[in-house]
Amino acid sequence: MTVHLDRVSTQAVAPLRISVAGGGTDIVSYADPHGGVVVGFAIDVLVRARSRHALGQRRAPEPFERAVLAEAGAADRSIDYESVVPPGVGLGGSGAAAVAGLLALAPGRSYPAGELAERAAGVELRRLGRSVGRQDPYLAAFGGMRLMRFEKGRVAVEALPVGSRLRTYIRDEMLLFSTGVSRDASAVLARTWKSNSLEPLHAIKALTGPAVRAVENDSPEQLAAVIMRHWQLKREAEGSSRVHAVCSAALETGCAAVKSMGAGGGGYVLVCCTGNSARVRERMSALRCTELPFDLRAGGAEITV
Repeated sequence: MTVHLDRVSTQAVAPLRISVAGGGTDIVSYADPHGGVVVGFAIDVLVRARSRHALGQRRAPEPFERAVLAEAGAADRSIDYESVVPPGVGLGGSGAAAVAGLLALAPGRSYPAGELAERAAGVELRRLGRSVGRQDPYLAAFGGMRLMRFEKGRVAVEALPVGSRLRTYIRDEMLLFSTGVSRDASAVLARTWKSNSLEPLHAIKALTGPAVRAVENDSPEQLAAVIMRHWQLKREAEGSSRVHAVCSAALETGCAAVKSMGAGGGGYVLVCCTGNSARVRERMSALRCTELPFDLRAGGAEITV
């Protein structure tokens, strides 16, 4: 898969993502010795990046922007970002921003999605020294539902075709709600690694097999069961009482599954409904949790007009 740049452009978009199973095993400190596996999908909530010449500009670049510019070798340019979702909420925003920024800085170039994703991962891992995984830039670059395997020096990405039942379920019964709490994923993951054994991550990785089978069977019920089991494994390491309260309230409505997004500690919560979406929305509204509408996005990062 290659992103084709047929003409000069300075604006690009990249999608945010939802991790279904295996999240956390893509961190280098786990993936290199043990092998990481993640199943996730891109959503139609986008990060936009616009690049322009920085001549005469007074604004000093932020550390993240500076890292993207350095990775692209574009010190004479600047990047402006736009997204309806703030960073630090568990939807892969930083990875998507790195992908969109690098793409916007490369007019006239054909960028293989794998190369684009790996260079975007390098922005956070190498240039910023952050303890984050690599699923975010890969889902942002490739889009769709993907099975990703992370090994030392190698990443394999496989498309998982989504059937009509599951596609409808994602659109109508999977809901995202903001807890109103943001956090630094790198800091949360670093604390998790210091305090927990590897057993929860091994168990979370093992869920990727059932997740793949659920997608292959076009079964919303099976996928929701995987997501719920993921939350049960992750729940003990979740340090935010606000996230626990929101997830517990959602489960009380009779939904099939809940899961905090990303590293946890705040951000968004995914709720898998069972025809009770109206009741879930009413309960979340009472908790002042804002909904983020979304759908599956088949495509990945691209240049826009």
